[in-house]
Amino acid sequence: MRRMVAIAVLGLATLFAPEARALGPVDIEVAAKIGGGTSPFSGFSNPLGFGLGARGDVVLGGLYGGVSIIYYFGSSEDVIGAGGSVSASALLYGIEGGYGLKLFNLVTLRGQLGLGNFQLNVGGSLPSSHPSNLYLEPGIVGQVSFGMIIAGVDANILILPGINDPVNGGSSWDAAFTAHVQGGVKF
Repeated sequence: MRRMVAIAVLGLATLFAPEARALGPVDIEVAAKIGGGTSPFSGFSNPLGFGLGARGDVVLGGLYGGVSIIYYFGSSEDVIGAGGSVSASALLYGIEGGYGLKLFNLVTLRGQLGLGNFQLNVGGSLPSSHPSNLYLEPGIVGQVSFGMIIAGVDANILILPGINDPVNGGSSWDAAFTAHVQGGVKF
C-alpha cells in the first residue's frame, strides 16, 4: 500500500514540478509536420493535398517565433475551361509567431500567426506556371511534451489575399482550412 501511495505522489509531483531547462528560460523546438488542406480555389485542382514539412522555433516564456516550410503534393483532375487534366501543388515557407499557455508542464495551447510566401505550381493541360503570393495563416496548436519529445496537432485558416485565380486570371481573396500532425524535439 505504501508503495502505491509513493508512486502516486511521485507521479503527481512530476506533473506539477517545474521543468529543468538546459538553456534557462529559452526552449528551441524542431519538428516535422504532416498534413493537408482544403482547396482555396473553386473549380480547380486542390494544391493543398497531402503535405510534408518542418518548423524550427524559439520559445521564451510563452512567446513563440520561428520559421516553417511545407510542400503540399496537391492533386490532379479534369477542370472545365482548362481543356483537360490540371495538376496543382504548393510550397509554403515563412515565419510564424504567437503565444502559448502551458498546462501541468505537459500540454501547451498556442495561438499563432504564420506569414510568408505561397507558391502555386500548375501543370498538365494548362501551361506550366509558378505564381507566388503572400499568405497569412492564423491558427491554434495543441502540443504535448514528454521530456525532450514533443507531439502535437494544429488547425489553421490559410488566407491568400489578392491571389490570381489560376483558371480565370481574376484577382481575389481566397482561403482554405489546413491541419497537421507534428512531432519533434525540444532543447
